[in-house]
Amino acid sequence: MRAWSTLLALSLALLWIVGLADASAAGWLSWMNLLASIAAFIVSGLVRPGARRELRSVAPLIMSFLLFGLWALGSATNGLPWQNWWDFFLGCCFLIAAAYGYTGRGAISSSRASTRKPYVSRNRRYKESA
Repeated sequence: MRAWSTLLALSLALLWIVGLADASAAGWLSWMNLLASIAAFIVSGLVRPGARRELRSVAPLIMSFLLFGLWALGSATNGLPWQNWWDFFLGCCFLIAAAYGYTGRGAISSSRASTRKPYVSRNRRYKESA
């Protein structure tokens, strides 16, 4: 979970930099991508690997809804198509991360082998003391 959020936060930061470099890009959408990037970094720092699955899934789900909202708002206004569709794509990635966190595969759990008792043979020979 943490790796997903960090990677997506870096992608949003890169989208912000590219948006600032492009003179025809919507400036407000680029700055919103920076705020979403900061929020994604906060999510990656706050959600611990051993946290409950609701917490592991709610934070990326909120991020996906935020990015879907940016996509819709950018599509309705002056956002460039590449900005809008990257927001949509990253929103889908956060939605996948939320589903991954909810299934429990994003958590670190102890394996069954570490909880078993060590094997002891029943056919041991004991030295008889004289």
